[in-house]
Amino acid sequence: MEEHSTGNHLRAIVVGSLENSFVRYLMDLLGSYEVDFVLCSDVYWAVAELAKNRRKNVLIIGRYKQLNRQSGRFFEMAPEYQSVCCCFAELPLANEQMSVLASTGAVVVNETDGIEKVVSKLLAEDKGQFDTKKKNGSSFNKNEFLTTQAERDALLGEQ
Repeated sequence: MEEHSTGNHLRAIVVGSLENSFVRYLMDLLGSYEVDFVLCSDVYWAVAELAKNRRKNVLIIGRYKQLNRQSGRFFEMAPEYQSVCCCFAELPLANEQMSVLASTGAVVVNETDGIEKVVSKLLAEDKGQFDTKKKNGSSFNKNEFLTTQAERDALLGEQ
């Protein structure tokens, strides 16, 4: 595990290999938002990191195939640690898994821009205080994580 600290309230766990271009993109993205993150080589290290820190406001990001070990147990476990999973999946799989994972509070995206929207939304909401309730009639709404281009530009200080 490799740790990067910036002092921000939100913390992220990136699941994957440093050699992967997607993981490098995530690291650059989180760095640009000054989000503390830990790089874990697989979902089992991510579980260990969650258990070790017991921190609130943790965003776990990775590819669906990496996070979906043991029939998706990790997606069920993350809310127990008051964490949110954001997984990247190719389009057919993303559409299929979006409804399945909604009950766990996980966010499924099929474009890298979707991950940036989730990060910026979490940072904008009370510096990372986010709702991790399961969707059994709860208040979780995936549309809460959607931002407009104007909102994102405002957050980034662009005009």
